[in-house]
Amino acid sequence: MQIYEEIRRNGCFLLLFCAYPAICFERCLLWGLFRPNFFEDISSSADGGLYAELVQNGSFEFNANERDGWGPLTAWRIIRPGHSLGFVQPSTKSEPAAGYNSQTSVQLHAERVKEYYDYNGWKGFGLQNDGFDGICVKAGEKYDFSMRAANIGNAAKQVRIALVEPQGWGKEPKLLCETTMSLSSADWTKYTATLTPNADCKKAALQILLLTEGDILLDDVSLMPQDTYKGHGLRKDLAEALANLHPKFMRFPGGCVVHGGGDGFWNTYRWKQTIGPKEQRRQMKNTWGYHQSMGLGYYEYFQLCEDIGMQPLPILPCGVSCQGANGGWGMRGQAQDVAPMEEMDEWVQDALDLIEWAHAPSSLPRGPCICQTPRVERWPLHPLSAT
Repeated sequence: MQIYEEIRRNGCFLLLFCAYPAICFERCLLWGLFRPNFFEDISSSADGGLYAELVQNGSFEFNANERDGWGPLTAWRIIRPGHSLGFVQPSTKSEPAAGYNSQTSVQLHAERVKEYYDYNGWKGFGLQNDGFDGICVKAGEKYDFSMRAANIGNAAKQVRIALVEPQGWGKEPKLLCETTMSLSSADWTKYTATLTPNADCKKAALQILLLTEGDILLDDVSLMPQDTYKGHGLRKDLAEALANLHPKFMRFPGGCVVHGGGDGFWNTYRWKQTIGPKEQRRQMKNTWGYHQSMGLGYYEYFQLCEDIGMQPLPILPCGVSCQGANGGWGMRGQAQDVAPMEEMDEWVQDALDLIEWAHAPSSLPRGPCICQTPRVERWPLHPLSAT
């Protein structure tokens, strides 16, 4: 404790280089959350967990590098009510649109959309997303929908956005709320709407239906509850449960996630790619076998620490790969790779930039690290760890 008080008083930083930095930190700080004393994206604890986003794979970025059989339409399924016909075609962009980091979009083609003898209010060709094992919505609550879309051809396209409660195979869903959008621009445009369900539902689904014959492009689909923890985009129930534990500190983001786990340096968690606007963040494979949208990144982590009153303990990669890389647990100390010394300055600079970003108020000029979500006050950051 005396060591930590001296470090805190002098505004210095404690760099912990060890396999289990939280144990060391715990002895020189206070009792925090230990198992869990750190947040690591395991068992969908970020996407589908603490992060409040309700759509899974909204940017169509899932791929086979993350899990065998995965692709852009993972977590989506084609729907064509009212005898409608069409197809969906994913496409990889040669270059992402300005201001966006998404590499993949989908084309919806509606070949036939008509009202037949048995028309019951449902028609169109499109996609359905069930979220993370169902989208949980509450009656009267407001949910912010957004998507980027581009019209193909001269005629404007009508698109129906609906939250529904599926009723089983062969049955039309129960409508919870809906809106209709007109897409006319050939340029990528962000479309938004507020959806308010008329009933509670724990297994709702989001439908996007093209009501006009022709083609559109879709990307970056999102559905977020307006009521999040202190308005900062995290699930209110989970964040409140965490706050009720009165933690003193929390380490983030891991764990094996930090240095790429079993995959190598290419999958290393780089904090600078998780602080800007959500659409500009680099999505990546999670070493535990699923996808990280980075909607819960370093910015949200520091904000959560401030909201709850925790001391942040960020964990940074230090140019050493995981000892378990590709079966490395049985390789008797030979599995880990180390970045060459001539490349080590990059890893050190990342740590220095994090300190600057956390401590420098937005009113002050900064070095090469610039947070694109400015704050007036600084975040307290005294210890950090490299693993």
